[in-house]
Amino acid sequence: FAHVERYACFRRAPGRAVRLRREWDIRYQVNAGSLFGGLRAHFLISRLLSAGAVDLIASDAHDCAVRPPDVLRAAYERLCARCSPAYASALVHFDVQSAMPDEGA
Repeated sequence: FAHVERYACFRRAPGRAVRLRREWDIRYQVNAGSLFGGLRAHFLISRLLSAGAVDLIASDAHDCAVRPPDVLRAAYERLCARCSPAYASALVHFDVQSAMPDEGA
């Protein structure tokens, strides 16, 4: 579920997102820039991170000028301050191949 922080239904009721993940094994991706964004997404992201319900932090980079991928490094550092470094490392992949599931899985 990409850009989970953009959905008003989850921002209004973060518990709903956590419940859906638990009940339906839904995976959530959060944009790195949203970790630095406004209050609208902050509460939801904090709740998801606390519940261990974020599966991937993505750069949302479409090119190197408008949304540069270097925001991942800053996001990783912010995550290390907010949650365990192990969880931060599991969420942020600097090598695209490391984020892909194994073929045999």
